[in-house]
Amino acid sequence: MQVYDQLYAEKLDLLMTLNSNKDEHVSWSGSVRPTLDNLAVVPRPANGSLPIWLATGGNPGSSARAGQLGLPVSYGIIGGAPQRFAPLADLYRRSAAQAGHTGENIKVSVAALGLVAPTKEEALERFYPGWYNCETCSSWSGTGWQDSYWPLHPIDVTLGTTDPQGVFLWTCPSIRVGRPVPVRPTSVA
Repeated sequence: MQVYDQLYAEKLDLLMTLNSNKDEHVSWSGSVRPTLDNLAVVPRPANGSLPIWLATGGNPGSSARAGQLGLPVSYGIIGGAPQRFAPLADLYRRSAAQAGHTGENIKVSVAALGLVAPTKEEALERFYPGWYNCETCSSWSGTGWQDSYWPLHPIDVTLGTTDPQGVFLWTCPSIRVGRPVPVRPTSVA
């Protein structure tokens, strides 16, 4: 894992160096790839630099790294409870502040599975059959993956609650679930 972290850190540093260099000739050195010595990197971005976001599935180290580098972070929630990402977003913001990064580049985005319909009932009727079929017939079957993230319940015990922001949370009567926690803070510290 340490080798992976070093590889990731250096590749990200190289990307950021390439992106921030206004000249097409770039020099860079690290330990995981050959050195770039005044290498022409073309074509250059038309608007100066490309927007770079650090994406993660919920790794605290990635949240801290994004904050320390002043990069926006994007959380991919492919399963599990969305509220578990709120502490990661807090860690990201604290790391950014400690590194002296503030302003418009300190952003959080979330990508998650969802469906929009006129009513919760219609959303459940449209979404559930495909989701149930996918989960029971997929290559994940028997791996334990889906059981740890998306407990499979018959439609008559699967019910969602919607908060004022429209967050839909799967639950069943046998599971106690708190209110969804917003990822975006309600006040700026």
